[in-house]
Amino acid sequence: MKANADWFELATRFGLFSAESHFLLAISVPHPKAVDDTDVEAAWGLVELLDGWDIMGAGCAAGITGGPFGHPAFVMSALDGTVFLQGTVWQDSIGTCVLPSPNRVQSLRDVARLNIGDSYRTAAENEDTIAWLAS
Repeated sequence: MKANADWFELATRFGLFSAESHFLLAISVPHPKAVDDTDVEAAWGLVELLDGWDIMGAGCAAGITGGPFGHPAFVMSALDGTVFLQGTVWQDSIGTCVLPSPNRVQSLRDVARLNIGDSYRTAAENEDTIAWLAS
């Protein structure tokens, strides 16, 4: 699938992968103070790209990187937060876009600051966020 090849080319060129092929994938989880199933937020999950991967097809069909098959809806980050990749569906096509240096985007910085100190955030999460804001 050409969309997989394009995703991989962008991910490689912009440094998404660690030396061990690890990266972060935003995973929807229930908000700790949720009142119903629609109240979710994204949490970063550590993943590894294995042989035989299929981000745009099987990953979407399984609901991991979107859904249904061929309909990506994901956000990924390098472990150090230096690049974000997003897969999405438009009216008549699918694609991947890349955001180098996301720490320079004011709206992302504002959201990160709002999350620091939430009662359900761990000290390590707060420290990682503060370090990302300082980078």
